[in-house]
Amino acid sequence: MNSNNLKRLNLDQLEQADQRAKERIQRLNGDRPTRTQFRRETGAAWTVLDLLALIVFFAALAVSSAHIVTHMGHIATQSFNGAIPAGIVLSLNDFTVIHQIGMILLAEASMLLFMVMHGLNSSARVNRSRWLKPVSLPLVLALVAAVFVFVANWQSGIGLLESIMPPVFTVGIGVHLEKLIVTGIQRRQEIDDRYLTALTVYEQAATDPTKHPEYIPLLRQEIWEKLVSLPSNRDFRNAPPSFKHAAVRFELERSRWAYGDPTVEIEEWEPERPTTALSIGRKHSSGSTRPVPDDDGFITPTLHANGHGTDVIILNGNGNASP
Repeated sequence: MNSNNLKRLNLDQLEQADQRAKERIQRLNGDRPTRTQFRRETGAAWTVLDLLALIVFFAALAVSSAHIVTHMGHIATQSFNGAIPAGIVLSLNDFTVIHQIGMILLAEASMLLFMVMHGLNSSARVNRSRWLKPVSLPLVLALVAAVFVFVANWQSGIGLLESIMPPVFTVGIGVHLEKLIVTGIQRRQEIDDRYLTALTVYEQAATDPTKHPEYIPLLRQEIWEKLVSLPSNRDFRNAPPSFKHAAVRFELERSRWAYGDPTVEIEEWEPERPTTALSIGRKHSSGSTRPVPDDDGFITPTLHANGHGTDVIILNGNGNASP
């Protein structure tokens, strides 16, 4: 397979191949993506058992809240001092109600919130040591809230078992609910990540088709199809992939000199000896030729003659030239 017989493209033909590649990118880009397209059928995270757990959770929450209301009502009444000479003056009733409602929200809701925050931040603790990996500030805050729930129920004045059961069930089921909430949030985040990635590709390709990740492969395909569409190149249609890569790269690099620095001093130029073949490889001091991939994973074409006046092209890289 003699590479000298491969007719090269002119600038107009190269532009036609580039235009066809851009048109294919526009068709491939399609319509603006929507978030719904990236949803996956992963199954429901909640089951019937979770519904039963919610019933137990809210029952324990109601009892625990009643104990907290009693506990905070007793403490707020004892600590109230209405002798304030000026400013906002709260009555004993207002002072007590604020503490009762506020401490319920700070205890139960904040405990669940901090547990969820602790679960979502697990990826940020991956590089920590084994002992510090499970520790985080939200976990500490959740433990503080849980301790208050236990103390408030224990000091409510009823029996020991009756005061311990509500916070135990609340905290235990809260851990399970935390996992379900974290799973739901992570699934939504995965959808958002895939959607934003696709949206970025779409917007870049809509503005400049050359920014699409499929532009370069499509451009190579169009250049090769343009090459073999020439009547004199039809015999090369079934050429091996290495030959196709080398020929297309040669077409792409033909005009690269125009982007160089024209102020660089021009060295004395001598025309190269006419070469007769396209060698996919590099000539080594031992006389063998081996294909060497470039940074893109393709083989850079170099012109090579076997020194005996025979037209050759080396495609297998084993050092043997095939006439």
